[in-house]
Amino acid sequence: MQIYTEICNAYRETLSKVYLKNYKQFLLEMEKQQVELYIKTDTLIPQDAGSMRTFLSQTKLTSLNQEKKSIFSLMGREKVLEAGEDPIINIANPQGQKLTMESLFKCINRMLVENVVFEIVFTADFFNLKSEEASAIFGAIFRPSINVFLEHLKTTLEATYDTAGVMLIIVLNERNKRNFNERSLSTLDHYFDQVNMMLWPKFEHLFDFHRKNIDNPNLPVFRQIEKAVTTKVLLQRYVDFMAAAYKIYSYFTDNSMVNTRINQLRKKFLELIRLAAKEHPREFDNLVYYLNALEFIYGGLTQCEITQAKREYEEELSNLEKEIAINV
Repeated sequence: MQIYTEICNAYRETLSKVYLKNYKQFLLEMEKQQVELYIKTDTLIPQDAGSMRTFLSQTKLTSLNQEKKSIFSLMGREKVLEAGEDPIINIANPQGQKLTMESLFKCINRMLVENVVFEIVFTADFFNLKSEEASAIFGAIFRPSINVFLEHLKTTLEATYDTAGVMLIIVLNERNKRNFNERSLSTLDHYFDQVNMMLWPKFEHLFDFHRKNIDNPNLPVFRQIEKAVTTKVLLQRYVDFMAAAYKIYSYFTDNSMVNTRINQLRKKFLELIRLAAKEHPREFDNLVYYLNALEFIYGGLTQCEITQAKREYEEELSNLEKEIAINV
């Protein structure tokens, strides 16, 4: 029995060092391919026209296509949630193509999960153990590697202003945990929980980051920006941001935190539009401005192609229809 224990310990310690070394190298290579799309001045309503970007130059380094939409367009990034093999698992990248945070997260986590499952199956067979016994004895193999992954994620989240990217990673992490548990494995539960504990505060921070910029608007500055870039350009930013949020939210299980943040941002933006409308001296112009804005938002949101829309999305469209009908 003592020899058996020594063999198990030696295997666990040796493999732990091997995986840690390989994962550190893997992360270094993957980090070279990472691109951050957004910067601190990329707010829903910019502070001034000079700091407002209408095009993400970083997309030239990726496979994303902004088309004729605003910088908050989802640009097909939800495809990372689709099942199937993903070519980004290959570190060799001859085209020099950069990857967004959710693509890297998917790649890194798939590698981790597949290796953990392989080790549990292998050790259970080799050491003649049940899978839960193998998991308990050899799960510690990946602890150092997991800590490296968590530190990488922490650094990424601290620097990002990518709301869509964070939401997509939340969905991926939820799926990872659910799929892992469906195999009756719990080795990575603590890891999945740690990832969640990092993601949700960042999600709240980014939504509040955009909402607070609307809370106390400087209307003269807002009007100046409108004149510089047109009202439609500003409205398109809101439409694209909310369409992205609703589309990603459709992949969530119902979540009150997401629902609350979406509703808060919607109410604050429509309040801003009402205030901006009142800046027009004539009541007729006031009404025309407000109706045009509502119809633009409604038209944009109805085209965002959500397969299984959440109740909140349907409610927004319904509320916009009612508001338009009242003011016609």
